[in-house]
Amino acid sequence: EACGTSGMKAMCNGVLNFSTLDGWWAEAWKPDNSVGWAIGMGEEYEDAGYQDFVESQTLYHSLENEIHPTFYERGHGYLPRNWIRKMKDSICQLTPVYNSHRMVEDYARVAYGPALENYNRLTRDECAPAKDLASWRMDIMTKWGSLEIRNVRAGDPDQLHVGDPVRVTCEVHLNGIRPQDVSVQIYAGRLDVEGKFAQRETVDMRPVETTPDGWHVYMGEVQPAEAGRFGFTVRVLPHHPLLLDSHSLGLIRWAQGA
Repeated sequence: EACGTSGMKAMCNGVLNFSTLDGWWAEAWKPDNSVGWAIGMGEEYEDAGYQDFVESQTLYHSLENEIHPTFYERGHGYLPRNWIRKMKDSICQLTPVYNSHRMVEDYARVAYGPALENYNRLTRDECAPAKDLASWRMDIMTKWGSLEIRNVRAGDPDQLHVGDPVRVTCEVHLNGIRPQDVSVQIYAGRLDVEGKFAQRETVDMRPVETTPDGWHVYMGEVQPAEAGRFGFTVRVLPHHPLLLDSHSLGLIRWAQGA
């Protein structure tokens, strides 16, 4: 159910969802299991067989200890009142948010509307903005291969609490690219047991100075949202006011060994 429509149709009819955290369920599921249950926390493993084993154990554990007891717990009138409460909560909380109306509105707001606005901007003055964007793109594509990142560093406090800011700095060799033509970002989040990002967020960094050998120094702050293992790295993406998606050029530079 890549699009999630079958899960949404079931939800509208009071069926409780129990699924892995991808697609629409990653957004709809609540940590208190009040509207359904999750299989895992979105972890991904390189070994598909091991992932199947982990998820199957989680599935059977949830069925045995949460789902079956909730369904078969019968009170007055021999009704599963906790189960019925979850059904009602699922219908009330999720149906107004996850439906075809919202899907069409999202497409119009996120895709079709911005695409039309960008088309109008690009075609002004006999397509002068489009020609400027094409020239900029060629310059970026030519110089991107020599762009480098070094000296990625973070503050090292004795104690770090949830919500405390962590200052990150790095140096970037732009190879003649203007600073305003790139977006330098901190890529950070919670790590899983294998040291991979289980959750992630990006924070823009700002240029603060230039080194004697011409490298641009960038600085930014990231705040861990929860306790546990936390990691970060730095990346650079192209940036242009008329470029709707910085990933569309297929250009990205990651810090090595950060």
